[in-house]
Amino acid sequence: MHHVTFAVGISAGGTGFLSAGVLGGRPVPHGPVEACHGEASTGTSGRITCQDGHVPTRRVLPRPVAGTRSVATGVASLVPDTDGRRGWTLFVNGMESSHVDLDDPTRLDFEYIRWLVAGIESLPVVARPAEETDTWRILHLGGGGCTLPRYLAAAHDRARQVVVELDPGVLELSQQAFGLRSRARLRLRIGEARAAVTAEADAGCDVVVRDAFIGSNVPPHLLTRQFVAEVARILRPGGLYVANLADGELLATARREVATAQQSFAHVALVAEPGQLRGRRYGNVVIAASHSPLPVVGWARRLASDPVRARLVDGEAARAFGSGRHPFDDADLEPGWFDPAHGAPAGSTTVSPDAAAASPVVLATEPIAASAAPARSSETLRVTRSAGRNAPEATSDNSRG
Repeated sequence: MHHVTFAVGISAGGTGFLSAGVLGGRPVPHGPVEACHGEASTGTSGRITCQDGHVPTRRVLPRPVAGTRSVATGVASLVPDTDGRRGWTLFVNGMESSHVDLDDPTRLDFEYIRWLVAGIESLPVVARPAEETDTWRILHLGGGGCTLPRYLAAAHDRARQVVVELDPGVLELSQQAFGLRSRARLRLRIGEARAAVTAEADAGCDVVVRDAFIGSNVPPHLLTRQFVAEVARILRPGGLYVANLADGELLATARREVATAQQSFAHVALVAEPGQLRGRRYGNVVIAASHSPLPVVGWARRLASDPVRARLVDGEAARAFGSGRHPFDDADLEPGWFDPAHGAPAGSTTVSPDAAAASPVVLATEPIAASAAPARSSETLRVTRSAGRNAPEATSDNSRG
């Protein structure tokens, strides 16, 4: 897909990691580590100890290499930025998937990611002063380069995240290129998005992010009222469900998504650029839903300060937006697409035992919550404006989602 683009980047706060170099008067011998909170010291062996006694885990060093490689769902490519910074864009089957700055995980070039961050950070559970044991949990349905999880891990110590990604090749590439690793605060898993939600306990998540695509479309089994009802089940009171989609001038999919969400949630809103809401362009739309009133004041204030204008539509305006639209339903899925008894769409990517044994991430054989389920997950799509990145030609149109 061709994008008409210009670049906008935002940074907020520190990276959340200690760089290689000198710490407490001694050199750090083995590269970057997770940051200490407060002072740190090193022993004669070079072992780093935080003031609170915590021994930080060393971070995997990023090793990005420009080029294209085969993955389970097609091809993935890494393209470096041309502005002198260490930014990289991950393309999947020729489409922009994720942008990552190796030096600053809080730099967010993609507008819709900033929309998501603005909403998440406006939640009371996230915005209130931190307490020692006060954590909050977020489930990401879609991995790719993990731009949003990297940001939240750097900016919010209290965040406990699980990322579910379909393609082990994409996740392995992101680990190698961007230094990602699965750890206590950020668990990386290969699995199927809907099965991951079904496996979650009731009221176990504060935030659920759906960022999953097949080509330019959301997988149909991740649109239906049955899927959204499962998301509603696993959200805590005051929790937030946010879903990214790409839509055209008539916003037909977005309208049906809003109507679908309204069947399970008392409060529904959407975020998009004003021009798109007026039917002038194709682009990203973020749907937001909650059992409790949405943090619209803080969210709208954040959107107003963004370099790219975006509008938050809520309340009666959101209800009117989805009025008269038929909600998505499992009954509308093509025969054989999705089997609710097994949780796997037709053509689901499978992982061999050998591949599972060699994988550097946690596979679907390890439960995400109470039980495991067959694998298939998600990937991001960005249909918005950027610059300095030349998309490689797609060599496969295999489905993702």
